[in-house]
Amino acid sequence: MRSELVGKVRHYYMRLGIASISLRGRVKVGDTVRIIGTHSDYTQKIRFMEKNHRQVESAMGGDNIALKLTGRIKEHDIVYKILAEE
Repeated sequence: MRSELVGKVRHYYMRLGIASISLRGRVKVGDTVRIIGTHSDYTQKIRFMEKNHRQVESAMGGDNIALKLTGRIKEHDIVYKILAEE
C-alpha cells in the first residue's frame, strides 16, 4: 500500500469527532487517508470536508481543513493519502 504525506493534525475535537488538519498536499472527497501517531493508526475514506466553515470537494497544500472522523486521533498525528495501486 503506497501513501503520500499530506498533512498534520492541528487539533482534534473529541466530542464532535472533528479533526483540524494543516495540509501539505492535495486531498479530495473520496480519497482514503491514514492517520498515524504514537498511539494511533487509523484509516478512513473522506466523505465530508470543510474549509473556512464551508463544505468543499478538494483542498491543497497550505489549506486548513476539518474532517469528520469515526476514530480517535491526537494532535500532531501525521496524515497520509493512500495512493491507488498501479
